Amino acid sequence: MANTANNSNQRAAVEQIVREVLAELRAASPSKARGIPSPGIPDRALTLTTKVITAATLEGRLTAGVQLIVPRGAIFTPAARDELKKFQVTIASAVNTSQSATKQHLYLAAHGKYDASPLAAGLAADNLDVLRAKGVDLPAIISELAPKLSTTRGLVVTDAAAAAVALANRKSGVRAALVCNTAEIDRAAGSLSPNLLVIDPLGRSVFELRGLVRHWLRHPEPACPAVLAQYLN
Repeated sequence: MANTANNSNQRAAVEQIVREVLAELRAASPSKARGIPSPGIPDRALTLTTKVITAATLEGRLTAGVQLIVPRGAIFTPAARDELKKFQVTIASAVNTSQSATKQHLYLAAHGKYDASPLAAGLAADNLDVLRAKGVDLPAIISELAPKLSTTRGLVVTDAAAAAVALANRKSGVRAALVCNTAEIDRAAGSLSPNLLVIDPLGRSVFELRGLVRHWLRHPEPACPAVLAQYLN
């Protein structure tokens, strides 16, 4: 009983936090969280543009058997999933044809004991063209990735993250950043515009790693800051 009560409290806390975040987003851009009609979508469909979907987002908008159209990679809170089950809602991803025609490429390398196959599959499901590096040890991996990073982003997942960054940043044209969360990605993007991310996978789920990569890819294509060009290129 105690575990059930704790789980309920945790879910309620998550819902409250997400509601507050969404309220701020709506204040900045009121149209972001509204359902919008889309050509070619069935009448019994609800289309949402927000990528974080809570019970509050769905309140009063669901009917039995409706189809929910959401952006690719949308995140549902536990309470939102309960609502979808209650109304037997089916979910489909909205497809942006202009994006699907030009997939983003990402070179993925795993070092050490980490099995990157589930991560590669998840990133491919996020509409990424995932290219796997063949190197085994860190120097070989970095040497393989370095010449490709002028046109393609790279990701190294390793428990020797500091060593990977040190090796990578010795290569001309490589701007590697070690990151642990989205805030660090934002800071790195603003100051360095990295073309290589290095992440230690310890304690991180595939879902969390995918989220970090998706967040990075929302930033503009990496370009060396002008003030650093003479030193890094």
